[in-house]
Amino acid sequence: MVIKVYIASSTGFIAIKKHQQAVVGFLEANRISFQEVDITMLEEQRQWMYRNIPKDKQPEKGNPLPPQIFNDDHYCGDYEDFFQSKEDNTVFAFLGLSAQPSVKPRKLAVNPDYLKPSPVLDEQLYFQQASSETILSHSWDHTAGM
Repeated sequence: MVIKVYIASSTGFIAIKKHQQAVVGFLEANRISFQEVDITMLEEQRQWMYRNIPKDKQPEKGNPLPPQIFNDDHYCGDYEDFFQSKEDNTVFAFLGLSAQPSVKPRKLAVNPDYLKPSPVLDEQLYFQQASSETILSHSWDHTAGM
């Protein structure tokens, strides 16, 4: 199964650009494999997209606007359908995918040297402790002489 997002790379409509970016960005962020099909480059791709959008999803006037989303030859929907599936947390069902792709959690690399005591830190603690004892002993001696 291949998710195909039909887009228009050269459009003057900011809303269309934002909708296309939202769909593509979501798919990339969720590591869902997809293909972008640019309908401004190949007339046959544009005609295929128009023919394969169900009649009830066709606009009353004009042609359907990108982005249009398919899973292979199966029509999933347009941006509005995609947005609603995001709101309902049903994007994977909307795309006709069985489950969310599994992503292994990243392991953090731990340098074992960071776990060892630092000789510099140990030395600093020693001198802090020694100076505290010296100050206390001098204070004691000072008050004892009064």
